[in-house]
This record gives sequence, C-alpha cells and structure tokens, in this order.
Amino acid sequence: TMIVKEAATPADTPQCCVTLRRMTDDEIQRWSVENQPSEQQNHQKTQSNRRLYVCYHCNYKCNSLSVLAVHMRKHEKPHACDVCDYRASQRSALKTHMMTHEERLYACCFCHYRAVTSGDLNRHLRIHTGERPFACGSCDYRARQLSNLNRHRRTHTGVKPYACGSCD
Repeated sequence: TMIVKEAATPADTPQCCVTLRRMTDDEIQRWSVENQPSEQQNHQKTQSNRRLYVCYHCNYKCNSLSVLAVHMRKHEKPHACDVCDYRASQRSALKTHMMTHEERLYACCFCHYRAVTSGDLNRHLRIHTGERPFACGSCDYRARQLSNLNRHRRTHTGVKPYACGSCD
C-alpha cells in the first residue's frame, strides 16, 4: 500500500493520490463533498489506503482533504477574549470562556462554592449529595462525572492512551 504524506501548510495544495501532481483550485473544488458527493465518496473509498494528509501543527492524520481542512480550523484562533489572553477557534468556545469572567450567580447551599453556570453547580453538588449518575456497564463502579467513568472503563479494556516517559 502506497501512502502519500501531505503536509498541510497554508501554501500547500493537495496532490492527486494517483498521479502525484499538484491539483488546481478547480480540481479541488470539483472533488469537494458539497459539489460531487457520490464521485468524491467513491474516490475516497478506492484511494483511502493510498494517501494520508498530515497536519503540520500536531501530526493529526486523515485520508480526506476536507476532513483535514475542518481539523486545521482548530489551530486558527481568531476569536480573542478582551479580558485576558485566551483565544478560541470557535465563537461558541469564546462565549463559554467569557462566562468565567462574569459574576458567579449559582451558589452552593452546602459550602461557599459559587458557579457561573447551573451545570457547573449541579456537577459540584454531587460532591455533597454523593450522587453518582454514571454507571459502568461491566462492573458496579459509578462515577460523579462522565470523564471519570471513561477513565475507569479503560481498566476493563486495557487501553492505555498515554505513554510513560520512563518505560518507553
């Protein structure tokens, strides 16, 4: 299986995975999912083992130029907070961040904790109430937060997503 590694830099244009020549803007447009979905999908299916696009920022890999284009937007952070130096790739993420600068209106009735959102307060209240709404399907483990359950599930699967710097 031949793999063509593409470095996605703003100046780069993709290569055709068959002829290895640079594609023109018209050719890229012709292959876009919006304009020719069935032809694009067929091409991707037949060529998916032959090319690999790589993000030059983080080494993310995919076999679709359109998927890489969506991924690359994560590295562009045009939305800036006017209170601190936070920057976001999406306006919705900036809006969520801005809440951290607002008054914390949601107060815990058990302690002095105050939250910006009702969701944050509800998550905090589980500490006091002992509620553990997230259940493992393989054992009796229950968690207060979904992220804790997802970490626990790896004990059953043996998946270790992080490499140890001392062992490896």
